[in-house]
Amino acid sequence: MNELPIYIFVDSNHGHDKRTGRSITGMIVSVGRTPIYWCSKRQGAVQTASFGAEFIALKKSVEEAITTRYWLKSMGVHVTKPTIIYGDNLSSITNCTQPSSQLKKKYLALAYHFCRENSSAGIISIRKIDTKDNFADLFTKALVSYEFHGHMKEITVE
Repeated sequence: MNELPIYIFVDSNHGHDKRTGRSITGMIVSVGRTPIYWCSKRQGAVQTASFGAEFIALKKSVEEAITTRYWLKSMGVHVTKPTIIYGDNLSSITNCTQPSSQLKKKYLALAYHFCRENSSAGIISIRKIDTKDNFADLFTKALVSYEFHGHMKEITVE
């Protein structure tokens, strides 16, 4: 039997909550073409830059990738290929995927090392996706009708 790929789409909306200043993380996890988990959650701390909000969202998606892989393995499903994580923030992706990059923000250092370690171990593969193609936008921002229905048509199995 062929191995089913695991895909995660992740995004954040910096400063989404106008009252508290907290960002929101949106994520959708699919095994094959079937969405198995999705969330839209306010982040636990205020981020002063969109890079920080995107990086925290990326860390959350790596944690979800590890959990999903563990669940599948515990059910006897063969999982060897990296989980593909799609994000739309180039700077956070660059920091996680290029060994020569250095993170100079100490408050994000643990998230950085966690993501880099899992990327270099082959557990995840982080890739850039255009913002208009990121399904996680469904969980982070209000979309116009045609964008919303376009994303819904793509992620639902017919």
